[in-house]
Amino acid sequence: MKREIKYGRYEMLKHLGTGSFATVHLAKDIQTGDLVAMKFIDKVNFVGPESNNIYEEIKLMKSIKHKNIVKLIDVIETSTVLCIVMEYCENGELYDLIVDNFQNFSIDDKKKIFKELVEAVKYLHENNISHRDLKVENVLLDKDNNVKLADFNLAARFTPNELFTHRCGSEEYTAPEIVTRKAYDPRLTDIWALGIILYAIVVGHLPFYHKNGERIQSMYHRIAMVNYKFPSGVEIDKDAKNLIGSILKYTPQSRASLDQILAHPWLQNINTNEKVQNNYTNSISLEEDDYRMRRHTTRNYDFYKFKSVNNYSYANQDNFRDFNGMYTLPKYNLVSF
Repeated sequence: MKREIKYGRYEMLKHLGTGSFATVHLAKDIQTGDLVAMKFIDKVNFVGPESNNIYEEIKLMKSIKHKNIVKLIDVIETSTVLCIVMEYCENGELYDLIVDNFQNFSIDDKKKIFKELVEAVKYLHENNISHRDLKVENVLLDKDNNVKLADFNLAARFTPNELFTHRCGSEEYTAPEIVTRKAYDPRLTDIWALGIILYAIVVGHLPFYHKNGERIQSMYHRIAMVNYKFPSGVEIDKDAKNLIGSILKYTPQSRASLDQILAHPWLQNINTNEKVQNNYTNSISLEEDDYRMRRHTTRNYDFYKFKSVNNYSYANQDNFRDFNGMYTLPKYNLVSF
């Protein structure tokens, strides 16, 4: 007979994995019956800047309440362990949907998911918070495929007209002003990242990526030039193209605002409160969920420094070919540069 293991009001269902600092469990809230993700952090080994970061992240998450942002349910702390209890997102990452089920990813569902993501970011900005690491891996989906924005490790509060200088984020989502090492408005770099995500949702791959055998600076060069193309031979909605183009602009102040994005024709005539037909995501058993849950609950601190692209001659830029094949989205590491 299986022995029940409880931690406070939570019943442990499955051990999902162990990272450098944390052990992750899938559990059930005994009071509500809801599934939750519980991250147990060993305070003995979790010291230094990362320790401060996690407490700042918890403080920020406690202040956030939005239907499209992952909910911090509980924080339990002892002298040796810090336990963070988060909302469990049954259908995993937007990354999985794009990579595994893109052919069945309907236009209406793409619009719904992107609109909910923009609404989540708008809420953050209205509360003077920038996410600073928007990417498809951090957009989670609940059992009804409602967006739940996650991972606020790099999130920061800002004041009006404040410019940031710390370079952080994920490589393929980096805005031109960060690549060219300028001070930046974190709201406008978030908007750039939304444009990258929208391109991936519409096209099925990222507009900028590190090609095999090339130096990483070549990709940053393309970002700095805003040099991307839509795949040839594939029909893409003209309104979707127009919206992507209005976001992916070199000059930050020229990018569409969040209100302009939400008012764009491509995002009209959809009901974000309506349950999406879940015909492209299979029900995920606990046995099948190990890798997925570890991936979005155990953080990978893999920092990468790169040189400025300012030394590149933009007059001698690469020749860019049409992208005729389906490019599989790679997983990208957190970067700080």
